This record gives sequence, C-alpha cells and structure tokens, in this order.
Amino acid sequence: QTMMLDRAFKENDLSGVSKASGTRFYSKGLPVALGLDQESLRPYFALQSVWDSLVAIAGGVFGLTLCKAAEAIPVWDAEVTVFEVRPVAGGAPAAYVYLDPYARRDKSGAGWAVEVVPGSGPLLVHLMGQLPAKDTGLTWGEVQGLFQTLGDALADVATFGNRTAQEAATAKAEYLQAWNKEQAALLATAQGTGEGGAPMPDDVFKMLASATMPAPAQARPPIPDDFYAENLLDKVALFLFRMLVQKEINYVSPTKGYKGLLEEAEHYVMHSKATKEDQQNMVIRVLKTIAGPAVPPVYNTFMAPWPWSPFFTALFTPPFFKFLVGPNRLALRTDGSLGGVYVDRCRFLEETSCKGLCLNLCKIPTQKFFSDVLGMEMTMNPNFDTHECRLSFGLEPAPLEADDTVPRGCISGCTMGQKLRDEKLPAQVFCSNK
Repeated sequence: QTMMLDRAFKENDLSGVSKASGTRFYSKGLPVALGLDQESLRPYFALQSVWDSLVAIAGGVFGLTLCKAAEAIPVWDAEVTVFEVRPVAGGAPAAYVYLDPYARRDKSGAGWAVEVVPGSGPLLVHLMGQLPAKDTGLTWGEVQGLFQTLGDALADVATFGNRTAQEAATAKAEYLQAWNKEQAALLATAQGTGEGGAPMPDDVFKMLASATMPAPAQARPPIPDDFYAENLLDKVALFLFRMLVQKEINYVSPTKGYKGLLEEAEHYVMHSKATKEDQQNMVIRVLKTIAGPAVPPVYNTFMAPWPWSPFFTALFTPPFFKFLVGPNRLALRTDGSLGGVYVDRCRFLEETSCKGLCLNLCKIPTQKFFSDVLGMEMTMNPNFDTHECRLSFGLEPAPLEADDTVPRGCISGCTMGQKLRDEKLPAQVFCSNK
C-alpha cells in the first residue's frame, strides 16, 4: 500500500492525487505576516528538534507515542524514516508514519502533504515534505506546515475505529482544536540555536510567539494587589509546607514566600526527571506527613463513614487552605449538596497558568490522599479559564480521561513553555497530563 501511495505521489500532479484520494495539503509558507525573512529562520529549526517537540506534544494531546520502527521496514528512499504509532498506555501499533521530508527530482508538489491509508491492519500515514536539503533546517512556515499535517493525520489515527462518522468527525474537531493550541509550546521547545550557537533573538521569538499564542477562552478580571494578602497563620503554614516540600525534592529556592514555593515546584517538575506519578506521590507523602500518624485512623473511624463528614470537612477547610490557594469559602458541592468549598481565584493556577502543575501537584494527589488515606472521596474541579476551583467532599472524581472539565493540551498563558526555552531544556520535558 505504501509503495503504491508513493508511486501516486511520483507519477501524478499533486492536485490530481488530492482530488482522487483525499490527500490534505498545507502551503509552503503558512505565512507569518510579521515582516520576517523566513529563510533566516532555518538555522533555528532543525528537523530533529522540531520532530522531537511534535512527538512530545502528540503524547499529551492524542495519547499516542511515535517511535522509530523496531523492525527494518522497506522504504523507497534512504531519507524516509518509519515511525510506529502506539497508544501511550501500550498495545499494538495503531499506525505507521512514513516521514519523507526532503525534495527529490522524482517528487512533485510544494509544502507538506499527508495521506492516511486504511487497510486490514494499522493505518499507513505518508507525511511528505519538500525541504530543500538535509541539515538546512526549516522555516517557521515549514514548521507550521509539518505541525498541521502531522496533527491532521494523528487526529485520524486517534478517531479511527469503533465510531460513527459523526462521532469521528466531532472527536477529530476536538482533537485538532486542542492540537492547534500547542503552537506556542512548539515554538518554545522546537527552536534551537543558530550559527555559532547563538540563540534566536528575543525580538524575533516574541514576534513569532505573538502570532501563535492562543487567546484566553474567557477574560479574567484583574485582581486587587492585596487579594492574596497573608495573615500570620498563612505565613507559618507556608513556611512549614515549604520545608516539607524542600525535603522531598532536595531543592531550596532562595526566593522567600509563595514565589519560592512556585520556583521549587517548577524546578522539581523540569529538572528532577520525575514522572507524573512521581510528582503526585511526592505531594501525597507531604500530605501524609502533615496529617501525622493519628489523623488518618481517627478520620477513617469517626468522620469518613458518616453522612455529616463532607459538611464538617468543608467547614474547617477554608482557614487552613488559604495559604495555598488564596481566598476560599464554604459552598455547595457540584451536585448541589452541602460539603463544598469554593476558591475565588486559585493562587497556584493564577501564578503558573500551567495545567500540568495543577493536575499533578494539586488536584490528582489531593483527591488520592482523601480517598486512599482518609477514606473519603473528594473531587476538585478547577476552571482553567477563570482559575476558580470547587472542592466537593464526598463525591467520587471522574477518571481524568473522562473529565470534560480538563482541556486537552496546554492552556493559554502557561509559564512552562517559556521556561523550557529560557533554560534550553529538551523537548521531551512537558507537564501536560491529558
């Protein structure tokens, strides 16, 4: 099938192939109308760096991994590379991607094209470009073209199977909406250094970033300067909490106060090589230390089994929770019952705008701590647009993959993408969990 597909690309005008077989095409420039010389950007976008970034982003958006095929698979040109596409959770290959990036005499057309060929087994994806030569790098327009073609193909892979045509179309649209939000993350992680090792000039990076950064889905009103003002209890609690975190992660930020806690969290995620499970377990250990040996058995015996426990837990939560999230108050649960706490603007989410930090260092481990250690279910529902959050004690949380309140991909304004660039960390360092 793949050889037939390649002959179709070689023997026909691309427009004819598109009309006959549904190939999707993306223009050579996908122009960034910023007055930049596209050719001057090639040194900053090596194909390998761009591809590594795309592979990392694909894992978060589509739940798919792309690795070079373990077995030698015949190809029609030495520059074609075959990748196996598998679910992150494991299993048999769902597709094979044939990356054919460079121009050849027998290769017509311009820009990037992608063809997804169904068969009796895994899907076959032919991803074809017209890069001028090896080791010349890509223009930003070519990076965007590769981004769009790969995303379109992986959306097909992710939605292929036991779905109606309507369900598949709806799911694909949702996947592509999430994928398109990742251009800012791609820019932050794919670009390398130019000639002589010089980094991309900041003014050029900011111009490209301004054209790719998604706008917030919902505007957030400004908050007063004293909105997160700390009282004595907040300061003591924060100091003790930081000590426990520092002991766990073996890192101490020199910055005082809440900013120092954020720096420690980001340093841990970006530099410790901790998996998402490691991050969650670290927080659970901190919470266990805070609870001590006496609280869990007492709570399991005298609180968790009884119907009034959600309300009384919520009643005592706000004053001891404020140092981490800011102003919060007693409220109803998401089902309208007693036993909820409402956070006006979560300080942690407001400061970081990072979904991964929110999920792996707050929402998921806190839910697990209540369920596994204290014996009572608890659901946290952060709003990633408004930065509000609602805690519902006594309600079982939905599995993350089925939680419609958690968006796919990175959220607008995420601080981690820029930090990845500033510290020149590899593209595989991502914190997104869905």
